[in-house]
Amino acid sequence: MNLIVCKATCVAALMLSAGCVAYVASLQSSFFSKFSLRELVERNKSHDLNCSAGGGGGGGSISSFGRKESHFQKGESLSCQMTGAAQFDEGEFLQALKHSVEMDLEQSKAKIISSAKVDAQSFYCEYALEDIRGRVEISGRIVPGNYYSLKADLEEKRGEAK
Repeated sequence: MNLIVCKATCVAALMLSAGCVAYVASLQSSFFSKFSLRELVERNKSHDLNCSAGGGGGGGSISSFGRKESHFQKGESLSCQMTGAAQFDEGEFLQALKHSVEMDLEQSKAKIISSAKVDAQSFYCEYALEDIRGRVEISGRIVPGNYYSLKADLEEKRGEAK
């Protein structure tokens, strides 16, 4: 009998967890919930980078909820080997990533509020969609061993605070 109770409790906990994940995802824009730095770089793979699993990467997210506002943050990192280090054009690559991010935002029906290069190694895009305000910032740098290290930080707020 205890085994049946344990299984039922586990199933209920899993269903509650899945429901919470679905609820949180419903509060985020489709751009935010679908964003993948690895996928973004892979779409621009003509830039002499090998981002296979051996290159490393990772990420994490934080969500917070208030009475009138929800706040989401997500960070991802990725390290790719430069297969043609002498030919790698960092500025051109970051411009291609920026263009892809802007296209992804437009496809998700978000309005780009501002978009700019922060410096030679990073850019950001700020966007709005209904009551959501968001920002994505991507930076990259060449590191020893012919690797290119990328980092993406995303933030979204939904609610009354502007």
